[in-house]
Amino acid sequence: MKLGSKWVALAACSVVVAVAGASAEDTPPFTLAQETVAGGKAVEIRFPGPLDPAHKRYWVCLVPKGEADSSFGTWSYVDDLSGKSVTLKAPEVDGEYEVRLHSNYPDKSHNVLHRAALKVSGLTPTKPEGMRLVGEEVVAVDAPITVKFPAALVPEAEVKFWVAVVPAGAKDEVQGVWRMVPTAATELTLPAATASGPHEIRLHSNYPKQSANVVHRLELKVTGPPDTLATPLAEIKASLERTSVDVGAKAKLNFNVRLRPVTGQRFWISIAHADLPESSQGLTAPITPGAQSVEAPLAISTGKHRVRLYASPNTVVATLELEVTGPPGKAPTSLESLELSLASAKIKAGEAPVASFNATLYPRTGEKFWVTVIEKGKADSEWGSYLYVPVGAKGLELGKPAAAGAYEVRLHANYPSKSNNVVKRLELTVE
Repeated sequence: MKLGSKWVALAACSVVVAVAGASAEDTPPFTLAQETVAGGKAVEIRFPGPLDPAHKRYWVCLVPKGEADSSFGTWSYVDDLSGKSVTLKAPEVDGEYEVRLHSNYPDKSHNVLHRAALKVSGLTPTKPEGMRLVGEEVVAVDAPITVKFPAALVPEAEVKFWVAVVPAGAKDEVQGVWRMVPTAATELTLPAATASGPHEIRLHSNYPKQSANVVHRLELKVTGPPDTLATPLAEIKASLERTSVDVGAKAKLNFNVRLRPVTGQRFWISIAHADLPESSQGLTAPITPGAQSVEAPLAISTGKHRVRLYASPNTVVATLELEVTGPPGKAPTSLESLELSLASAKIKAGEAPVASFNATLYPRTGEKFWVTVIEKGKADSEWGSYLYVPVGAKGLELGKPAAAGAYEVRLHANYPSKSNNVVKRLELTVE
């Protein structure tokens, strides 16, 4: 097939459109409905004819002019090869951009067949002197915080502004409580500070190119009674209302003071079977700022448990022992005596295998059983079609195999303490 000189760079690819009465030399693979669009509007990409299926998978993208071919910006697959147009959303910021058609994915991560210039005329990026915060200097603890900008805040292409509320003196990298700024916003409401005291509101720019880049800051005083100050960890004492509960009942943890985390941090509670690794948090629940008590998540099996109070980033403040009592059948299922069986070891394609167990499955609190249907010979670390086993189940219908062949049904235990731990496996034939 003869290609014109302007297509020399595409020599490895055949012409991707067929148009009656036009030659490959003067028919580009696509054109744009408009070469200039307003920010945020639709960019229509038109194909003069069907795309050659020999070079799928095709995809289109919209990136700033001059970006490397490996950049993808705003993008979409072209799954309909009939020549139907595709639309992408234009950036909201003024500038020179480029629309590109790629092919042969994933054999080639980027393979540009054609590119077309696009001008976006909508919103002019905010000048440095416009990057300011205006807001209240005093707010109450737990009250939302609203800041305003002297002008609509518009970032440069491919970046964003964000605003954070942090304790006074925190490093610029500290996120505190934060929100991204919508393009052209004139004000923004932020989450409440969780503790009283001096704070700072910070406007950051250039995310994600810079994870932290403070361009303006505003002092803020958060007011409240003395017990709304951030609670020193050393002052906290925790106690269980009862040291023993029946399975199906929640344990309650009390504190000697109201818990107030530093703004941007948190307290939480966890419960785990005592036999789980020390690093395992088991089941967790958040603690509302200002709370003086909290219920632990529900234990799912009997035995000795540990209840812990945590503070950000991952500090253990207190550890307490809890006995969960109940009938013998709700003790963690013994893996040694556990048996797995299938209703049928041979099924037809499109049918779902049915698994059953010789006992109701009760994992240790903080863990799960799971079953996978996977091609025979695959590593135990692969999961194929999988389901978690409901607590107290004696069996379940599994996922349908994708095609005929030799499979294995595997029962795993101890997730997430162990990412994969096959305790039983059975062969399955799909006809």
